Amino acid sequence: MRDLEAKTPPSVSLIANVKDVDNAITVNDIPMTKPAARCFDYGTRGMLSIRGELLTILNELRLMTKKMKEENDSIEETNDWKFAAMVIDRLCFWIFSFYLIGTTLVIFLSPSFQEVDDVL
Repeated sequence: MRDLEAKTPPSVSLIANVKDVDNAITVNDIPMTKPAARCFDYGTRGMLSIRGELLTILNELRLMTKKMKEENDSIEETNDWKFAAMVIDRLCFWIFSFYLIGTTLVIFLSPSFQEVDDVL
């Protein structure tokens, strides 16, 4: 299991550290200025546009992080089931091997073969 964790690319851990900022951040939080200050008014609109784009990027990062975590969880679960199947497979192999050896010994050491040798 530790080998699987060691193979995890470092970018996954970096993306997983994206802070879960509340999705309820509104674009209208920036206060509007007086209508007379047209230069600042255009700047505020630009900041609103940039903030909206940044919130969109943040939401996309959250979505990608969530999908990557789900994929990693799915891969880990699959590997756990493969390991369990391998353990059961080896257990059945050894049980069958001991059964086969035991029945072979019982057949060859049975009294019927000894009686046939005595008759001849």
